[in-house]
Amino acid sequence: MARAIGATCYGPTLTGTDNLANLNIGSGKGTPSRSKHFLRPYHVLVQRVAAGDVDLRHIGDTQMAADFLTKWVPTSKLKLSLRYVTNSWAYPM
Repeated sequence: MARAIGATCYGPTLTGTDNLANLNIGSGKGTPSRSKHFLRPYHVLVQRVAAGDVDLRHIGDTQMAADFLTKWVPTSKLKLSLRYVTNSWAYPM
């Protein structure tokens, strides 16, 4: 995305996942099974990890700010996630 808007990239893009199976597949340590629907994006991700364009890391559930987008989370985690995604750490919630 940064390249698309003309911004300079100064290192690999951090891509976090809280799913260890996704981490293993994306880093080339595992193989996708029953995943024909996403084989093209899978191969692109593996190529970008191998080229050093993407840094794929495991992010623990307590630190995954995007959880509120896909499941119910406790109010305390929701507030922290909203502060993170809106970059509003200086403001109390």
